[in-house]
Amino acid sequence: MGAAEKHLSTHSLDFDNIDEEGDVIRRNVILLNSEVIPGAPYFTLTWFLKATGMMQKPHVHDFDEHVGFVGSDPSDPTNLNGVVRFMVDDEWITMTESGVIFIPAGVKHCPYVIERVDKPIIHWSAGATGNYAQKLDV
Repeated sequence: MGAAEKHLSTHSLDFDNIDEEGDVIRRNVILLNSEVIPGAPYFTLTWFLKATGMMQKPHVHDFDEHVGFVGSDPSDPTNLNGVVRFMVDDEWITMTESGVIFIPAGVKHCPYVIERVDKPIIHWSAGATGNYAQKLDV
């Protein structure tokens, strides 16, 4: 490994979300945090391949977070090619175009649901903290 490669994460969570039929719903692609690379912020990247039920319980963080959902069609990158609903402060945001949601520290968010997937949806979440932590019961 070269000296610069210590800054590269190819680490992934070692599980996928599978439905009752055995199909992959969500594939985990990349994980970065301070356990993978000391001093790094947290970042996760996943693909949604099928619609889901409700994901995540309502929670808050002590850090700002941004979550993105991006379509995977290179000829039409702003088209989400699906429908995502994401709750922020007890209000639903409905996404049909690629976008990023900024969630300031202390703002309640989730659940979210992937209602429709026509082509894989790229999803990430990230924050300026070394490790992901949430406070439930908000």
